[in-house]
Amino acid sequence: MISSVYTSNDIHSKIKRLEELKGLLDSNAITKEQFEDMKKAIIE
Repeated sequence: MISSVYTSNDIHSKIKRLEELKGLLDSNAITKEQFEDMKKAIIE
């Protein structure tokens, strides 16, 4: 039970970080290459 809760929270944390990263890309604060590198690091 605890592991499923951790996994759920971990997924939500990753989604939140990806949304923040997308915001940086949309505001041109980071390049597409930086976005892809950071996205890959978050997902793995």
